[in-house]
Amino acid sequence: MSKIGDQIFAFLRNFEEDYEKFELGNHAAGVRARKALMEIKRIADAGRKEIADKYEKPMPGSGKDEKKAE
Repeated sequence: MSKIGDQIFAFLRNFEEDYEKFELGNHAAGVRARKALMEIKRIADAGRKEIADKYEKPMPGSGKDEKKAE
């Protein structure tokens, strides 16, 4: 799996554990769960940007930005 995917899954596991504790009344775990969600969002946004940047670059052999023979 990709580095981004591994990071998301790690924070997701943390979120699940802390959310369960929050549901049982541990308010500090609720803060940690919210922090994990923000990290997941940050990582996901970075991943979206990385993918978008790859779309903007021409792929080798795609014909984009190559001079046409006339």
